[in-house]
Amino acid sequence: MFEVKDKKLYDIQDNIFKGNKIFVGIELNTSYIFLEGSSYLYDVLIAFTGLDDKDITNYFLVAQYIKCKENFNDT
Repeated sequence: MFEVKDKKLYDIQDNIFKGNKIFVGIELNTSYIFLEGSSYLYDVLIAFTGLDDKDITNYFLVAQYIKCKENFNDT
């Protein structure tokens, strides 16, 4: 795992994560993203990576992607 060291991300952390480090893990074969400590960064990563042909058929993943795009575009 890589530790994110950007002060801006720590400044906009949700209250539930305040004072905690931000950890990001990405599994390269499946593009699975594990992120702890920043819902903003999670939204950015999901909005950036998009959906593939298999993901687009999963209603949950499509709804999650739309929510992340909306959250990311609002800031």
